[in-house]
Amino acid sequence: MKNQLLSRSMIWIFLSVSFTGFTSYAQVPFPDQWETFVSDPGKNILVRDTFLSQTFENRKTDNWEYTPQNFRLFNASEEGIQNQTGLYSYELLPGSEITFSTFNSTWYDYLYIKASFAGNKLGIDEALIIETQFEGQDPESHIWAVAQYPDYSIHYSEPSIVDGSKKTNPIQIRGKPMNLKLKVSDLHTSGYYCLDHVFAFTDLPSYSLFTGKGNWEDEFLWTHLPAYRNRNALI
Repeated sequence: MKNQLLSRSMIWIFLSVSFTGFTSYAQVPFPDQWETFVSDPGKNILVRDTFLSQTFENRKTDNWEYTPQNFRLFNASEEGIQNQTGLYSYELLPGSEITFSTFNSTWYDYLYIKASFAGNKLGIDEALIIETQFEGQDPESHIWAVAQYPDYSIHYSEPSIVDGSKKTNPIQIRGKPMNLKLKVSDLHTSGYYCLDHVFAFTDLPSYSLFTGKGNWEDEFLWTHLPAYRNRNALI
């Protein structure tokens, strides 16, 4: 039985390396050495990993929950907005907001949040506002986009202008944010802002060892958080 498990483990490692190319097959030790291996920063190298994602495409990887979920999902490309990456965008009408669930930022030394936005036929001065809270600090808010004139539109990836200064698109938040809320001012105008995708990512060790019994999503059962996308699970 032990030999069968070992064989399966070694096959899994070979396949993961074949697809990701992070390290060579010879660098990964036998299972009885995995605990030491994942604890060695010289061997368990860091890779960029998206640990929270929301594309509004109903993908299995869309694991960043949000509320409310009763707003319109639509194809922004059909309404003249350029650079949408998938089939759907999330609509934010004047006076509306979207809140993404809070996560435990203490797991991470440093992380990033990016949110891709656009706007269509907005009334002048209608603003897109972001709210977030950094670990150990009070919540803070910032205006990230403002309609510069009547019937204002902005495409995905197009920088916005606030008080004469350019703002990046996607929105970028760095440090140790714990959550994210986006809302639109309520000037009773027409049009809307919309979101294409929202990601949270950081640099994490490329291998994480699963211990005990339980759900894959349970952070406490992994030595270096659940393994997704660009990272490898040792089980």
